Amino acid sequence: MSHDLTATIGQNIHEYRQKAGMTQAELAEAVDAGSTFISRVKRGGKPMK
Repeated sequence: MSHDLTATIGQNIHEYRQKAGMTQAELAEAVDAGSTFISRVKRGGKPMK
């Protein structure tokens, strides 16, 4: 996946999480993932498969 697409996904996660009034920890719990994973995806540091 291209870096631009990964960055766009991360930005969208950040924006929608904030609109939902959720913290990264709350989002991580809601999707059964670690908060570190959510943080890395948001920063574009975790490529999506």
